[in-house]
Parts: sequence; structure tokens; C-alpha cells
Amino acid sequence: HLSSICAFKPLEIQPQHKDGGVFVRFSYAPPELDGDADPLTALETRLQEAVDQQGSFPTWHGFGGGNIWIVRGKPWREDMDRFASPILKVFFDGPDVQQQTLYELCRPYGRIKDITLPTPVPPGSMRSSTITFHRVNSAAIARNVIYGRTIPSTAAITRLRVDYEKPIQAHVVRDWMSSHPKFMIPVLVFLLGTFTYTIFDPIRAWMVEAKATHLFDYRKSKVYQWLHLNSIARLSHKSDEAEVEVATAAEVWKDRKDAEESIQAYLADMPSTVTFIHGPQGSGKTTMLKKILADSNRSYLIIDCRPLQSAPTDPILVSGLAAQTGYWPIFTSLNSMNNLIDMASVGLIGQKAGLSSSVQDQMKQVLSIVTEGLQGVTKSRRSATSRKIRKRELEDQERQQDLERRAKISRGIWHDGRLDCVAGNGVMSELGMGDEKFDLNDTDKPSEDVPSLLEETKETIVSAQKTHNQEESDALASLPIVVIRNYAITSPSSSKSDLLTVLADWAANLVENKIAHVIVLSDNRENAKRVANGIPGLPVHAMSGSDSIYAALPSKPLNTIALSDADAKSSLYFVRQKLQDAELSSDITDSQLPYLQRLGGRASDLESLIHKVRHGMSVKEAVEDIIVRSVPELRKRAFGDDVDDAKKLAWAREQAWEVIRRLSKSEEIPYYDLLLEFPFKGDEAALRNMEHAEILSIGMKEGRPSTIRPGKPVFRWVFERMVDDRTFQATQDLAFNEKYIKELEEKIKTYEQELSILRSTMKNEDRSWWDFRKSPLHDRAQHVGSKLATTQRKVHTLDRKNSELKRFLAKRDNESHVAAVQAYVGLSATTMQHIEQELQHTLKLSKDAFSSGAWIYPIYGAVYLVTNPALLRSLYPVLLRAIATSVAVTFGLFAFTYIPQIALFSVVLGPFAIIPATLLVLVEAYFLTTFITKTFLFRSAQDQIFDSVIQKQGYVYLLERGRTSKRQVDKSAFQDLTEPIAASFGRFSKEGILRYIVTAPLNLIPVVGTVIFLLYNGKKSGPSFHERYFFLKGMDESAAKQLIKQKRGAYTAFVVLLFGAAALALNLVPVVGSIFNVASVVGAALWACKFERENKQQSRSNDVSARTKDQ
Repeated sequence: HLSSICAFKPLEIQPQHKDGGVFVRFSYAPPELDGDADPLTALETRLQEAVDQQGSFPTWHGFGGGNIWIVRGKPWREDMDRFASPILKVFFDGPDVQQQTLYELCRPYGRIKDITLPTPVPPGSMRSSTITFHRVNSAAIARNVIYGRTIPSTAAITRLRVDYEKPIQAHVVRDWMSSHPKFMIPVLVFLLGTFTYTIFDPIRAWMVEAKATHLFDYRKSKVYQWLHLNSIARLSHKSDEAEVEVATAAEVWKDRKDAEESIQAYLADMPSTVTFIHGPQGSGKTTMLKKILADSNRSYLIIDCRPLQSAPTDPILVSGLAAQTGYWPIFTSLNSMNNLIDMASVGLIGQKAGLSSSVQDQMKQVLSIVTEGLQGVTKSRRSATSRKIRKRELEDQERQQDLERRAKISRGIWHDGRLDCVAGNGVMSELGMGDEKFDLNDTDKPSEDVPSLLEETKETIVSAQKTHNQEESDALASLPIVVIRNYAITSPSSSKSDLLTVLADWAANLVENKIAHVIVLSDNRENAKRVANGIPGLPVHAMSGSDSIYAALPSKPLNTIALSDADAKSSLYFVRQKLQDAELSSDITDSQLPYLQRLGGRASDLESLIHKVRHGMSVKEAVEDIIVRSVPELRKRAFGDDVDDAKKLAWAREQAWEVIRRLSKSEEIPYYDLLLEFPFKGDEAALRNMEHAEILSIGMKEGRPSTIRPGKPVFRWVFERMVDDRTFQATQDLAFNEKYIKELEEKIKTYEQELSILRSTMKNEDRSWWDFRKSPLHDRAQHVGSKLATTQRKVHTLDRKNSELKRFLAKRDNESHVAAVQAYVGLSATTMQHIEQELQHTLKLSKDAFSSGAWIYPIYGAVYLVTNPALLRSLYPVLLRAIATSVAVTFGLFAFTYIPQIALFSVVLGPFAIIPATLLVLVEAYFLTTFITKTFLFRSAQDQIFDSVIQKQGYVYLLERGRTSKRQVDKSAFQDLTEPIAASFGRFSKEGILRYIVTAPLNLIPVVGTVIFLLYNGKKSGPSFHERYFFLKGMDESAAKQLIKQKRGAYTAFVVLLFGAAALALNLVPVVGSIFNVASVVGAALWACKFERENKQQSRSNDVSARTKDQ
């Protein structure tokens, strides 16, 4: 159809998918036009009219239609991610184009909403205007049609560059939010809180509920209980043991019956107060409560304050509280991030965003969710109870209706209305019963079962009422129980103190709102005040005959239950039962009973006693061990390790000593008698703190403190042991007296000042000469003077006691010094006697050594080695390695240890430190070199040298036991030797190395020390040089010892010369020591040959004597 218009002919089609159009290259015949009309504009108009007549071009969505536009510029066909938008940004490559021109240029393509003026730009950049179209389609047409079009002007030609402009800039929302922090930060906090409240808080509350109901405890599931009952329980006797344990507990805890009844009575009523159970450690609080919780079959939640207070950081404290309560999920690490956000918000908006919170607020938040979880426990239990009640009511109602129906049937007045639907009703119906209902006049006969049925109905109603009451009591039992254990301050940290405060407030909230029963366990009665302070108008009150009574008595008392130690009978039964369970003798004799009574009824001490008896101790030994171990523990707890540690105590040392001293003499002392005198002087806080530390226990009577007892029954005897320690008693009495003297002297100064004032006042007193009455000032002066005299006498007495105590301590110090010296020298008389005997024996050996002539053989060995070049040449490799080792060891020690040893000796010897340091390094080098050479270099050479000398001296028969008949293959001086069977020449032993190291410092003592060193080591190590000889002779150990005993002095002399010459050579040239070791082996072999000659001569003389005797 378009080809008829100006010979229109498409030549090429180029789709533009991104903008939803097509570029068409065409040819045409220009129409005949009048004047200066544009032929392309005329062609465009004619083509558009033709398209309109045909209904426009179809679109993919079926709405609207396309059209034809003549491209006026040079379109840019790109495939980048620049998608169509209603805003076009027109850049001017040349002079600016006026708004009117742009409007006339772009208006044909669609309605234009706005055109902006060109904005200033940096030099070198193109200016631009923004055209906003009403529709995206119009902007897409304009962009593809006018891109690259030239606009003539008076100055120059302007080329248009058109591009899409995004309606919303990138990151505009983010940029707007970051530029408005005062508005956005509170909004974000609100959204985060809302998200947490709507998502996490219900999950946390449900997890708390699951924790309280033990939902995730597999041991509570019926499947596990059935499997346990039918598998493990059938193969074990734990049930019988459990029954025995329960019976034992019931017997031992017989005196706790009142406390159990009080707790059960508290749990049987709606919560209106907190139950506070206090008693010393080991009094059985936890055991009793666990038994009650197990028997109650109620949901419970236990919070243990002890691990929470030992938490090193606040986040771990909050995490521990959440873990104990089931609060999950928890994000404690976000608190640090919240702190950083708060710091950043201060810099941005000048105030905190409120994201971070204190530890106290975090704990309150956790406990508030725990409260919701506990309410969920109550609701779920009550809803389950309500369902049971409703189901039971429906069953009773159905049962009652059935009974009534049976009664009516038996009396003939019952009719099933369903029959009327089949047979109809009225007089003409055979089965119908008419329109009127039955009454009692229509009965056929009285039923004999009616009375029984009515009676059964009454019983059903009564049973239903009882069931209803029972269900209501079960609804009361649906309240959970919250147990707070170890409620006490164990750390001075503020967060740990806040923990107890928060828990007290939370417990008060639970009981006030009837959410749960709360039971608090503590070792100290004083902690009840903190709980009572958390409950408005709820002070402490005693109950059930307890001796503990607290201050005021308003409307709501705190339910306080006090537990004390078990009595003697229960303690005895407990010990016997435990010993019987351990299959030990459970008989406690009359002699053992007093020792058992020293422990009182404290369960922890009784358990310790049983543990020690199980491991073989007697009752007496076990009790004694408990007392002995408690003495240093209590001394540290009451007095501290040192002065700095004592400053951290909440009481003074003299206060603790006064308590211990007085309680060591009696089982209890009057409270006010101790409080009003020195060193307390009314300081009740010190006594309360010592009670908190379990040093003492305060007994109450009629709501006031009455007596003071030891913190544990066994402390009575521990106090006695501490007082019996004379040195410790003297030091504490001395410190106590000095403190007391200081206070008395302050009083004396006060009295003296008052007397001075009174004297000056009495001088100026205006009294008549006839007034013979005593002046009040004179009476006051007499009273103050008498008090001053009394105080001065006390000071004099205390000074005298201090002098005696100082003399006693000085005497004890001298005795301790003498004992220490004796211990350093010998530790005992037996040791000193042994040393004296050793010295005498060493002197005797010295005489024998000199007279034996063995000391010359090391020199003989050196001469023999020089006079036998073949033997010396064979030893060249070994000697060279030994010399190299000696040089390396010596220079290494001088390089690394010489300077430190000089520095060490300079502390004592000053500038003369170089002499002992040099000698010590040389001695160290000698021992180390000797050890290396004898262990690694001379191992086989020693045996070969020894055997070679024996062979050359003509005693070949000795080698028959130590070598085979096969010749050695080497061509050295040892070629005539056969192969060795075993190497038996003396080696360095661990004992010898240790002996040399220990005795080496003796060489630092001039002359005497070296002599002692040589004599001692000669005696010990001399026989080792003839171990090869003993082996070749086939001597057993006893025969060798006999020979050594005969020639002990000779061996000593041999080694004395060896060590002395080696030490002398080592002091001069470190290399000589290795050569001298070889010479000592040769000398030992020559000495052995001497033994053989003596033996042969002895045997010959014996033979001649025998023959002479025979003749």
C-alpha cells in the first residue's frame, strides 16, 4: 500500500529491539511541491496518513499502534544497558539551542512536560538541556530520529547528541538516607526493634518454655523411658540401689521434715512471696530441693549464680544467663557493634542512637523474655488442663444423658424422633407418636431400675465435681518453679552485684504477678535482705520455728527457711550407711565416736571423711587430716597471705584473731560481749563479713543476734590448733597488743587534754570561800583521772606482754637458725657420722695409695707409648680426631660461656673473677672432651690398646677369652690381634658423669678442694680402668670386688696421678688431655701385667713350698 506513495520502496530493514522500532532504508520519488516545502516532511505526512487509513502498525501487546517517522540525523545503534526513559538529555556540540527550537523540533513525537535550560559545565564539556516527555514511547522516537541532527545558527552549526536520562539517579535512596541521619537512625532502630520483637522474641519465649518443660531432654521422653525400662534397667540393679538411697536420704533428712513441709505448703498456694532457704555449705539445701522438685512433677527453671559471677567478661555473663534460662538465639557480639554505632552517631547527629545498652539492661531484657516463656508454660499447662476438664464434662454429660434415656425406655416414655421422619406423626400413623410429648402419666409401668439409675446419676455428678476440683488444683500446679541457687556476692565487680539486684527485682515481679513460685538458695542469711529489698513492702520474717528472724515485720513476710547441720544421730547413720555402701566396716567404736563428733553434721566434711576412709585411713587419721588441712586454708582466709592481701579483707586481722582465740576456748560466745569490746567496738559489718566468709556463724534469738559459733563445726578444733601454734599465737598477740596499745594511747591523750582543760577551768572557777561542797569539775577530774590510770595500767601490762612475746620469738628464731644450719651441714647425726667415716677411710686410702707405687704407671704408659712408634702411628687417626674435638669444645666454651661466667663470679670476686672463670671453663672443656672421646672415638681403640700391650708383654693367654682365633685384616700395630669377642673397657657411666659434675666446684677451693676432688673420684672410678682385665681373667663380680678391696689404695693412687696430670696439662694446653687418656690405658695394661707377674711368682713360691712340704 505504501509503494503507491511517491514510489516508496524499502531497501534495507534494521531492527532496533531495545527501543521497540525498526530502521528502514528506502528510495522514493520526490513529490511535486509548491515553494520551499521540504519533500521529506511531505513524504512523512503522506506515509503517516496512509498508515492511519490502514489502522496503524500492530504492536506485540495489541494496544495502540506504531507510526512512521523520517530520521533527521545519524542514529547511534548501540546495545549498551541504556534503556528508554521519558527523559532525554540533549547535548549541544556547538552553540546552545533555544528552548523554542527544541520544543518545535521534538513536539511532533509526543507531548513534552518540561525543557530545562542549559547548565554551566567545566571548560571542554558540552552544555545540555533536559527534555521530559509525557510518554516513554515519545522519548524513544525522538532519541532515534533526532540523534546527530544539525541545527544551523548565525554563528555555527550545532549537532545534537541525545541520550536517555534515568528518572531516578543511582543510590538516590541511599544518598538521601545518609544525608538525613537524624531521621533515618531512629527509624532504623525502630524497624530493628520491631523485627526483633516480631521474629526473635517469640522464638526465645518458646525456647524458654521448652527449657522449663524439658522438651529437649531425651530422658524425659516416653520412648527413652520405655527403652530404658526394658533394656538397661532389666540388666542392672540400679532400681534397688535407688530405693536404698531414697531410704537412706529419708532417714538422714528426718530432721529436715519441717523444712520440706514448709516448701510444699508454699508450693500448694498461689505465689505471694519469695521463699528464701539459707544454710551453710553442705547442709543439704540442694539435695532437699531436688527431691521436692522431682516429686512435684512441675516445670522448673534453675539459675545458678556461681558460674555467672565467675564469668570473666560481661558478654559471657549475659550469655551464661541466657544459656541457663533457655534464652535463644542471643547475639551478645552485636553489643560491641552497637557501641561503635553509638559512637558514630554521636559524631553524626550529636547524640547516641540508643542501640547499646548496659549489662543490667541486657539482663533485664533476657529476664523479661524469660517471664514471657514462664507465662507460656502456665498457659500451655492450663489450656491442657482446661481441655481435660472440658473433655471430662462432655463425657459426664453424655453418660448422664444415656442414663436418663435408659430410665425413660424402661418406663415407656421415650420416643426416638427420627422415626417421625419415616412414618410421619399423627393419629393415622402406625409408628408415629402424635404431636404431644410424653409425661409421667404415660408410663406403662414403674421401673425397678429407676432408683438405682438415679443413684448412679448422683454418684456420677459427685465424681464429676471431685474431678473438677482435682483439675483445678492441677491448674494451680501448672505454675512453674524458679530456683535461684548460690545467691551471694563472690566478686566486688559492679556487674556481679547488678546480677543479684536484677534477679531480686525479677523474682519480686514473678511472685507479684502470680507467674511462678520463686525459691532462692543461699549460704548466708544476710543475702535475704537483698531479696527483700527487691519486693516492695516485703521484709524478712521467720517461720516454722526457725531461729532466723530479721528486722521489721510488715504485711508480707519473706518466707525464710533455715537449715542447719545434721544432728549427731543423723550424722552417725549417714556415715555408717555410706561405709556400708562402699563394702567397708560400718561399725563406729566408742573411741572413734569423739573424732566423728568433731566434724559435727556438716555433710561436706562427712563426705570427705568417707572418701578418706575408703582410701585406707582410719576414722581418727581422716578427721586429723581434715583438721590439719583446714588450718592453712583458714589462716589464709582469715589473715591473708601477706600485708597487701590483708588490706583486701573486709575485716582487720586483730578482729579475726580475737574471734579465733575466744572460740578456741568455748563452743559459742555472746554476740554483744564480742561486739562492744576491742577490736570491734560496735563494728557489726566486720562480723557480718566474717560470717559471709564462713569463719563464724551468728545465731539469732527473738529477731536479734545472740551468739557466735564457728563457721563449721570442725573449725572449733581448727581454731584450737591455730592457737596452739606458739609462734603464730605470739605474732598475732603481738600485733593485737600493738593495735590495742595504739588505741589506748589515743584515749590517754584525750584524757590528758580533758584534764588540762579541767585544771585551767578549775583555776578560774568562781566559788565562795565558805562553799565547802565538792565542785562538779573536781568530780569530773577525778573520774577522768581514774580512767586514765586504768588505761595506763592496761598499756603497761600490754607492753610487758609484748616484751615477753618478742623474747620468745627471738628465741624461736635462734632455734630455727641452728636447726637450719644443722640441716644444711648434714640434716641428721647419722649423716654427719657417715661423712666422718668417709673422710677417715679416704685418708687411709691416701696412705695406701702412696705406698703402693701405682701412681707411677700413668707415666710408664706415656713412656711406653713414645718408645713404641708403631703403636703410636696406629693411634694417629684417633688422636687427631680427639685433638680436633678438644680444640673445638674448648674454643666453643670460651666463646659462649666465658663472659657469662666472668659476670657471675664478678658479683662475689670483683676484678679477680677472671681466674676462677678461666679454671671453670677449662674444667668444663676437659670433662666434655673426655666424655666425647671416650664414648665415640676411643670405644674400640681402648680395648685394642689394652690387648696389644698385654700381648707384647707376653701374656697372650689372657686374650683367649676376649678374642677369636681369626686374625684381623688391618695392617696396623694391632695386626697380630684376633677379632674381639666383646668390648669391656670402662666407659663413662651416668653415675660417673653426675659425680664429676657435682664435685667439679671443689676445684675452686685452693689446694684442699682439688685434693678432695682427686681422692674422692679416684676411690670411685679407679677400678674402672681394669674392667677389661677382670673380663679377660674371667672374674665374676664377687672376685673382682675382692681384688678391688685389696688394692683400693693402689687404684686411688693411679687415678689421682691421672686426674692431677690431666688437670695440670689442661690448665696449660687443652689438647694434652686427650693424649694423656691414651697413656692411662697403656699404664693400666702395664699395671695388669704387673699383677700377672706377682701372681706367677706367688704361685711358684706356693708350688716350691708344697714340694718341700711333700719331701
